[in-house]
Amino acid sequence: MIDALAKWLQQIIAVVLLASLADLLLPNRVMQRYVRLVAGLFILLTMVTPLLQWIRGDFGERLAMGIESASRSPESSADELARIREDGERLQAVWAERAATLATDRLAGEIEREVEREQGVDVRRVEVDVETTPEGSGLRG
Repeated sequence: MIDALAKWLQQIIAVVLLASLADLLLPNRVMQRYVRLVAGLFILLTMVTPLLQWIRGDFGERLAMGIESASRSPESSADELARIREDGERLQAVWAERAATLATDRLAGEIEREVEREQGVDVRRVEVDVETTPEGSGLRG
């Protein structure tokens, strides 16, 4: 830990010295602004490097642990897959019911408009019964 800190400080000092040397060697004031900007960015990058390495290392370790845990416990993966399938079947049933409701509402509206247009009578109410079949929802009027 102390060695890593010493190495990090040495890198910062080396970058600061190089930036100072580049600043001294340039006689033109216009170029000095750009050199100072770039040198400042290099100094910041040098200071942030340990943090970036820690984040990258931490991500790699977490990914490795996740892959390891997934390969070690096929039972939990099977349980997770069964739960996902159950959720999918439940959602499929809900959407089938919503589709049947929408279809019956539209069909009732169409029947009402058609009867009013053809017969010339005012329709108060139209009922459409839905019969559920194993293949899905069937409409029966």
